[in-house]
Amino acid sequence: GSTTTSREEKEANLFAAALLMPAPWLHAAGKELDDDDSFIETLANRFDVSDQACFIRLQQLNIIESYIAQDYGKPRRQQAMAF
Repeated sequence: GSTTTSREEKEANLFAAALLMPAPWLHAAGKELDDDDSFIETLANRFDVSDQACFIRLQQLNIIESYIAQDYGKPRRQQAMAF
C-alpha cells in the first residue's frame, strides 16, 4: 500500500503544476493566443501537459472559470482576469 496521504498528493500536484507551468510563463503564453475554444489545448501542448492539468492550473491562477449551462462546460477566460 501507499504511504502517501491525500494532502501530500495534493501538495505534490500543486508543486508539479507550478514547476511545469510557472505563472509568469503561462500568462506570457496566454497573451499570444486568440480567445477561442482551443486555447487550453494550445497551452497544454506548449507546456507538454494534459488539457486537464492545464485547465486546473488556469483555474488555480484565476485566469478562467467554467460555465456549465449553455456553453456545455467549455472554459472561458474571465473578463476581469485576462492574461
